[in-house]
Amino acid sequence: KKKKLMKKSTKIFTGLFAFTFMFAACDQLAFDFTQELVKEFIVEILSGSNGQGTVSVTEQLNLKDGDLDKHRDKIKSAEVKSVVVRFADYVGKDSAMYSGAFQMPNLLPDIYYMNDLDISDYAKNNKELVIYEKDGTSFPDDANFPGDELIAALNEQLLNPTMDQIDFVYTLSGTEFPVVFKATLAVNFNASVGPN
Repeated sequence: KKKKLMKKSTKIFTGLFAFTFMFAACDQLAFDFTQELVKEFIVEILSGSNGQGTVSVTEQLNLKDGDLDKHRDKIKSAEVKSVVVRFADYVGKDSAMYSGAFQMPNLLPDIYYMNDLDISDYAKNNKELVIYEKDGTSFPDDANFPGDELIAALNEQLLNPTMDQIDFVYTLSGTEFPVVFKATLAVNFNASVGPN
């Protein structure tokens, strides 16, 4: 009976050791993931001067989120796939046109200037304003903006474990006010995690 118990115990121990080894090995494996970082914010122009209303909103894109935060110190590469702005809950004059500007000042001092946009149309029809798309749209409307530099800096900061957030500034200007809406900045990226 003692011999049988010893054999049984040895099998259990061997099994547990094998499971622990397999679990550890799995933890060492490299893998890829896709994530979207989002920040919602409110934009409102309640009044203006000389018929023109302008507002600048400064917000932060949180990098301590989801898989990016979980695997930050093991990420070997990261690549932004798209940068878009979404609009919702628009309250204002239909078909009113607004010009916009976008900046990530702690990555690049340059400002990206956008053409006039019918935000009511985008909000009501759930259309995305595509600022950047890999192998596609790349900072349209402003030929002088160094979009490649901004994306390269953004890719670099996704790998930086000491960077908790990225500041961005969204500026809106128009002749029709008051206007209020919710905007969402969304940055979609791929990342590769290396073995420990």
